[in-house]
Amino acid sequence: MPVGRLPIPFHAGREGPTSVLRGASSSLSEAFIRAWHDTLDLLVRPFHTRRWVKLSAVCLVLGGGAPTAAFNWMVGVLPGHFQLRSWALKAKAYGAEHSWLLIPSLILLLSSGLGLLYLRAQGRFILVDAVARKDIRIRRAWMWNRGVTHSYFRFLLGLLLVVGSVLGAMAIAALPYLEAGGSKPSWAFSLTVALLLGCVILVGTLSALAITLTDDFAVPMMYVERISVVAAWSELIRLIRKEPATFGLYLMVRVGLAILIGTAVLVLLFPALLAIFSGGVLLASVVMLSLRVAGAVWTWNAATLTLALVAATILSSVLLVALSVAGMPGQVFLQNFAIRFIAPRFPSLAYFLEAQAPVGFNSSLGAA
Repeated sequence: MPVGRLPIPFHAGREGPTSVLRGASSSLSEAFIRAWHDTLDLLVRPFHTRRWVKLSAVCLVLGGGAPTAAFNWMVGVLPGHFQLRSWALKAKAYGAEHSWLLIPSLILLLSSGLGLLYLRAQGRFILVDAVARKDIRIRRAWMWNRGVTHSYFRFLLGLLLVVGSVLGAMAIAALPYLEAGGSKPSWAFSLTVALLLGCVILVGTLSALAITLTDDFAVPMMYVERISVVAAWSELIRLIRKEPATFGLYLMVRVGLAILIGTAVLVLLFPALLAIFSGGVLLASVVMLSLRVAGAVWTWNAATLTLALVAATILSSVLLVALSVAGMPGQVFLQNFAIRFIAPRFPSLAYFLEAQAPVGFNSSLGAA
């Protein structure tokens, strides 16, 4: 029997454009309502502190629970008040004088990147498991999803390598034109810059779209069917071809919801983030002032460089934890929304969700 095609009747709209859009909006509204109630059931019906802590940790691995634009204000303020740019230049000069640090630093950076990427792959399946079962058990989900996680990890790693290779090739190809037009700008220089920026935007958009579709739809398919990412994508492509308007409308709604949730998180968290950042700046100022009063001077060496890195890590960790706790409900809802949208189109997932529902529960009517 083909993947996911269990005998659950599903009728896609086949009439006309108006009927198709009406059916798509109805499908989205139903998925939204179910996702809303499922999210409340998971988070506050009843409320469990340990569940919130675990879900927040998972969302921290998945990116902190907020868009990366959340840190733009910090990056813009930090150089002027904290002199991070000056510190970075001094640290770079210190590293240039001790070139033996280059290879260990590259190995550490590469290992950390691969480790975080694998944790992200595991975190996505742990979140899907928690949403589908309405409970989070990290150890159970980690062991159960190990095989499909490896497939998803290879997909993410391959995608990053492809994107990096494409962007690197474009930069190398454009470098002679940029160097030639740097001293004397011309229409060729302007055209090269415009094409380069357009290609970067296009590649970034396509990669973000691929990751979003994989996280929202392919991962739940892999989770319930124990299939590879390639098999899940082949089934997903079949579904998209069957209902292109519905999936297109979903993507627009999904982007709008992500922007609204990210904005709400930033608005609610801005005072807390500002207080955390101000506390870090105040602490650094006290340290520098104490050194000056004692007649000491801050000089860069292995000890002070390590201390600065530890301080920056602690500050970044506190900010990420705050973002993950505040943004966790939004991530849970978005994953719920995606699962509830794709479930009627992937019957084995629908059966799995029905099996997790409490006795006397009708998925179309709510609690009996």
